[in-house]
Amino acid sequence: MDSVPYITRTDENNGVKSFVLKQELNGVEGGNAIVIGDTTATVSYQEKDFICGDHIVVVRADWLNKFTGLFIVTLLRKENYRYSYGRAFKMEAIKDTFQKIPATADGSPDYKFMEEFIKSLPYSDRI
Repeated sequence: MDSVPYITRTDENNGVKSFVLKQELNGVEGGNAIVIGDTTATVSYQEKDFICGDHIVVVRADWLNKFTGLFIVTLLRKENYRYSYGRAFKMEAIKDTFQKIPATADGSPDYKFMEEFIKSLPYSDRI
């Protein structure tokens, strides 16, 4: 039987709490997404389809792939000390989060650099 990961606000195991049978499930999220636990500021990249628990923000973008996703997740994880149950990392706070990222000569984000950087890391062939 086909199963999908159940993503929660845990910081362990890339957010995967368990696996559930996919049959007859509603609300299966498509893969290729950054997933943020809003009350815990836990962040992960989900390559494949998944379902998620409460208080999860799912972020998608046309430039997102496995490598750019891992680059951005690394940056967002550095923000989690700012957030906790008293100050949730909800969409408003996510939108207001400022991160310095690589840029091209014209000032736009350099997603190609981010992708190539992650690919250049040791063991990246196992991602």
